[in-house]
Amino acid sequence: MEQLIEKYELADKSVLCIAPGNGIEEYWFHRHGCELTFVDIDQYGSIEPVLKHYAAERILT
Repeated sequence: MEQLIEKYELADKSVLCIAPGNGIEEYWFHRHGCELTFVDIDQYGSIEPVLKHYAAERILT
């Protein structure tokens, strides 16, 4: 992911994440200063614990 972000100059951009699932790729965008907007149903409640973890670790701003 880092190579793609660098190759396409995506660092520090706003990123719309449609159906991010567990947010693995989005983690890398965040690490590169991107502002993320997630759009997903989260039918099984899989993303909420991840977001809470990020917030607890002050990864999300």
